[in-house]
Amino acid sequence: MKNEACILCYDSNDVYSYDISINGLCKNKKVDEAMNIFQGMHRKNIICDTITYNSLIDVLCKTSGMSSYVWDLINEMYDKGQADERAYNS
Repeated sequence: MKNEACILCYDSNDVYSYDISINGLCKNKKVDEAMNIFQGMHRKNIICDTITYNSLIDVLCKTSGMSSYVWDLINEMYDKGQADERAYNS
């Protein structure tokens, strides 16, 4: 799936394509790969949406030792106007 997800993302500037890849990776507990794609979005100046953030926040809350990143994402979400009550309920 890694190659498929990367091909999907890197051939597109569409946030929805990234959301699909990140969500799928998160559901399969591939946190590092999802975070790599998220960072790639930032490098390409693709604006993350609520789905992007909530997918990552959900998996990070459920992954041991990753909770410190959750607050960084929530703060970034808030700063970019993407704050959503679902993020706080993950």
